[in-house]
Amino acid sequence: MDGRELHILLVEDDPDHRDLISRSFTGSSVPMKLIIAKNIREAKVCLSESVPDLAVVDLLLSDGRGTELLSGNKETLPYPVVVMTGYGSETVAVDAMKAGAFDYIVKSTKIFSNMPRICENILREWREFIGCKQHNEALRQENACAGKTRAARSPLSKEAAQRLEWFVHYEKHRNARLTCRHFGISPETFYRWKRRYSPNDVGSLEDDKKNRRPKKLRMPTTPAWIVGRIKEIKEAHPEWGRDKIFARIKEEGANVSASTVGRIVGRLKKSGILKPPFWAVNAEKSRNTTPSGNKNPTGYEEYLSLFRLWEK
Repeated sequence: MDGRELHILLVEDDPDHRDLISRSFTGSSVPMKLIIAKNIREAKVCLSESVPDLAVVDLLLSDGRGTELLSGNKETLPYPVVVMTGYGSETVAVDAMKAGAFDYIVKSTKIFSNMPRICENILREWREFIGCKQHNEALRQENACAGKTRAARSPLSKEAAQRLEWFVHYEKHRNARLTCRHFGISPETFYRWKRRYSPNDVGSLEDDKKNRRPKKLRMPTTPAWIVGRIKEIKEAHPEWGRDKIFARIKEEGANVSASTVGRIVGRLKKSGILKPPFWAVNAEKSRNTTPSGNKNPTGYEEYLSLFRLWEK
């Protein structure tokens, strides 16, 4: 801290909670002045008179919700706002952050007694946040003038380029929580992409929704001799379907289902081990080719109209 007295605005309608928080600031090592407002109306009056260094706001107040004091964007506020809730809920936290809160805390006796230390930490993170914002803005302007942003140099989608900025910011500050706050993302999202990100392959930040592959694939457990036997039967009788092949191998003592037989035949065809017979290939080609005999001969329409006139 720079040694000056810090102004903390507390918006709390519960007198017991106000008293506990006020007593915790009595022995604070950092000079702090606690300004207390009991509801939203009093808080607006306090904000009109002076701008605090930090605002600690209860979520549920007697005359409304504490989020009414937020602007919807934490970057537009000149001070951080911390929302207090009586219960821990990820939904409440996300709603508060979307409304413009810098952070949220869950009420408890321990939290109240440690409020000065919590305020110090939040103000320190706020200064880092503002410093990062100013640095990134200057860097963005510099890159815009030079036309050489990292996203432009790499053939990435807009979403992947944004994720790349996450990790550029993280590598600079080595603070995952600060990075999540700066970009407005959840820690779960950040760490999910951190596990996937490879610095040597920025393409790992792409999200190919059409070709998503499961993390773990179940390996086939069918014995090799059954797979080999299915291949032999299919090659000997290409016209047979899975049911006939299933009936044959069942007679030979194989304990598999007809659907398993169908999957094995499909895998063999896809891998190229089992190739279709020549007559099946020719039949497929003939189906995809329109025979010339289906075309009407020259003058057919005129002949048809004359024939209809003759019938009349």
